[in-house]
Amino acid sequence: MRIDRDCNADLLFELRYEAAGRRHTVRHFGRKANFWRDIFPADLGERLLGLAAGQSVEVRLAPGRDLPVRDPAKVLPLDRRRFAPRPVDGRRLSPVPGRFYPQGVLEGLAGVYPSTRTPFRLLADDGASLVCDCNHPLAGIEANLTATVLDVRPKPCETGGSLHVWLEELLDGPGIETGLAGQTVRFIAEPGDLSRPDEGADTAFYAAPRLVPHIDAKARERLAAHYATLLSPGDTVLDLMASHLSHLPPEFPLGPVTGLGLNAGELAANPALAERIVADLNADPTLPFPDAAFTAVVCAMSVEYLAAPADVLAEAARVLAPGGVLAISFSNRWFPQKAVRLWSELHEFERLGFVAGLLEATPGFGEIETLAERGWPRPADARDRFWPLHQQSDPLYAVTARRVAP
Repeated sequence: MRIDRDCNADLLFELRYEAAGRRHTVRHFGRKANFWRDIFPADLGERLLGLAAGQSVEVRLAPGRDLPVRDPAKVLPLDRRRFAPRPVDGRRLSPVPGRFYPQGVLEGLAGVYPSTRTPFRLLADDGASLVCDCNHPLAGIEANLTATVLDVRPKPCETGGSLHVWLEELLDGPGIETGLAGQTVRFIAEPGDLSRPDEGADTAFYAAPRLVPHIDAKARERLAAHYATLLSPGDTVLDLMASHLSHLPPEFPLGPVTGLGLNAGELAANPALAERIVADLNADPTLPFPDAAFTAVVCAMSVEYLAAPADVLAEAARVLAPGGVLAISFSNRWFPQKAVRLWSELHEFERLGFVAGLLEATPGFGEIETLAERGWPRPADARDRFWPLHQQSDPLYAVTARRVAP
């Protein structure tokens, strides 16, 4: 069956753009697109007509036509006292240049209330005044948008009602992960940023095996698919902060996989591992491997627990061979007792920017890329067990880098 105005279709949107030396990809599952009433960017809706499952079309999105232009009037100088966020767990957020914040933390802006979540980027802070950029995070950036048809089916009826404005759904979040050209964003600005609610020994917290998945089945499938685009046959892989699942693509012809984690029982239950090492990276970030020992290093659903992430990433660079890939992935769920405080204070997309910034500051890494995947239907077996009201799969976020020659 092919798309016409009397059908519904499931689409996979892929938005790609570059900013400040990083490449970014955002994938969004579009369920039940309606070609009678939905609003598509550019001429995408017309170009999708007549396509069947598996086919795709790409359009260029330009500022001023499809994406926002940068408006100098939205760059506001404000008295620093107007930055007044509510305390979070006893911590009051400080203004950090380059960071994003919800506009609701600014007092006295017309049409802005404490509940306003629309983001702004802080450009400067001289101690007395701030410069706040209230433009959309993607303002002025060109992008490519691809829509791939996943499924086409007859429309059972047409009842009118709600519609999808697909570009609005796509642009809720993207851009917040971008860096600032010529400026390093200092995410770790205060001593407590990398503290954790539970500063007890990690070996005690993880003493008992937790043989449960940390993301649902669809997110695990998407992570394995992402790894398949990064890895090469025969790669020697180090799985950092490993558990009983390594999320590696099934049937992919890899070399030996080494797992380094905190719990021997979890490592023993992981069938992907050829070697298992129990180690606490928060107690000692040194990796017990020689230089250039691996062609790939992966770290899934764990970076938020690192109390000294820069030290661990420096070690990852050391043990990674030139040309090798580092892939760090996470979602929006974690053990709150052990995650660093900064992590919970960042927007989901800003966590991508935080990790990308750490990699940029680590000698030996280059070619920084980010990936965000959202909107996939939640697997039926996960809805009742964990998040009964959530109809979408756990989002997947990933940052990758290549080991460059010295």
